[in-house]
Amino acid sequence: MVCSIDEWALRRVAEAINQLDADRKSSDFAGSEVLEARIAEVWAMVREIDPELARLASRYANPPE
Repeated sequence: MVCSIDEWALRRVAEAINQLDADRKSSDFAGSEVLEARIAEVWAMVREIDPELARLASRYANPPE
């Protein structure tokens, strides 16, 4: 089976999200710097795949005044 780069990148993001969720459920690191760093890593992966989506999402997090 041949996978495109986008398909591989999407699988990598999905695996990272699943691992993050599993780790969150099995330990108490919610609100910690570790959790924030891991979420930032996932967003970095998303930015690589679709910079426009990341740009739009950041507008929701930081709406203009």
